[in-house]
Amino acid sequence: MLLFINMHGMESQREMTQNIAHGKVDKRWCDTCGTLILGKKCSSCGSEGRSFEINSPGDIRPCMGDSVEMVYDLFKDSFGTFEPIRDRMMFFNKIPGEDRSDEIIAHGEVIGVARFDIREKTMRLELRQAGADIFAETATKNVVEIAGISGHLKGKSVGSEDIIDLKG
Repeated sequence: MLLFINMHGMESQREMTQNIAHGKVDKRWCDTCGTLILGKKCSSCGSEGRSFEINSPGDIRPCMGDSVEMVYDLFKDSFGTFEPIRDRMMFFNKIPGEDRSDEIIAHGEVIGVARFDIREKTMRLELRQAGADIFAETATKNVVEIAGISGHLKGKSVGSEDIIDLKG
């Protein structure tokens, strides 16, 4: 258990748990304007938007400058395209990891995680279901169509008899 000591002594366990964030955080997205809503309504169109979840503590920051190109490169290297996110507002949400680890937020969903691989000294992409849904139609490589499997993929492996088609 973590102990927090302040100038007045130790805080109670109840006070400590109120200072620690766990789980998911709800955020709002405006589909009309394609951006994060910081207040109760979109400041551009007035929409209340829709809710989506990110990992806590939910400290979202804009993806700008060289980071945009890095995200584009990660998707292009992995799936042959970055078209579904071209010129879209993207945001990062820092999450725990060995080094740099950020959820990639676009289209009002967490579409993937960008992680720095310390051993390989390079950024890696971990695709999330929302990202797979967005890239399904435009991806030109690393797409596998499977059948005959239900439930959870144990061990993250698929037998060759269950593969219907490969792209790229």
